[in-house]
Amino acid sequence: MKMLSSRQALEYAQKDLLEAGCDNAHNEARWMLEELARRFDLARHESLPEIARNELTNMLQRRRQGEPLQYILGNVDFHEINLQVGSGVLIPRPETELLVELAIQLYPGSGCILDLCTGSGAIALALAHQLPDCRCIVASDISPEALHWAEINLRNLQLNNVKLLQSDLFEKLPSDALFSLITANPPYISSSEFQQLPALITKHEPGLALLAGSQGLDIIIRIIAEAPPFMLHDASIILEIGCTQAAAVQQILQQAGWRDIRIEADHAGLERFAIAKRPLKTAP
Repeated sequence: MKMLSSRQALEYAQKDLLEAGCDNAHNEARWMLEELARRFDLARHESLPEIARNELTNMLQRRRQGEPLQYILGNVDFHEINLQVGSGVLIPRPETELLVELAIQLYPGSGCILDLCTGSGAIALALAHQLPDCRCIVASDISPEALHWAEINLRNLQLNNVKLLQSDLFEKLPSDALFSLITANPPYISSSEFQQLPALITKHEPGLALLAGSQGLDIIIRIIAEAPPFMLHDASIILEIGCTQAAAVQQILQQAGWRDIRIEADHAGLERFAIAKRPLKTAP
């Protein structure tokens, strides 16, 4: 790549992305240049230094090969915090920011929070940022690769009330642990739905964070069944669910004795969040 000013580099990147069939070429090119400006202090240079030109070439090549832009940039904004992401961790979605908002409303003002299937730590860290007086947020995930990114984000954000735990849901929690709120964005994609997802997702993002059996409900069913012994008497749970799963999840909660069950829609009007209070009686 020849010597280019930042404006010329933006035009070059946009043209390259358009030719590759990128639907959002202008914005993606702009985000790439903004990331390069942050990394290499481009404001100090009339033209892109060689190291920045080489990195732009690498970014464009990765994008042409179908890699998610967030992995290429290495970070994503999520509910007033910035998270590092990369291979092995699910990319936080904008709709999950609403789960954080709902969780803040549900939090009673005291007690600990448990965030299951934490991935990059998005929900737990956003809650810690918004609820500095919450003394303890436990963020767990079965995947060591995902927790690698959560640990980086926790360190970068310097939040001292979050503890990371590698665990298959509740398995590694102390038996006497009690929480006033449980949050989760669990895997909820069915096997058939997974086959219909864009290659951008299926080839790059971890299937472990997406797939949940033939109906997409396997992990949700486990959480609903296993959560009550780890909840204070009047504690609540909030789950992100698939947009076609509301009726099924509501029925599962009702059959398990959960109280005050309600379904909340996302900003697009899709039913995406199930909220309920702990059953009065828990299984022995």
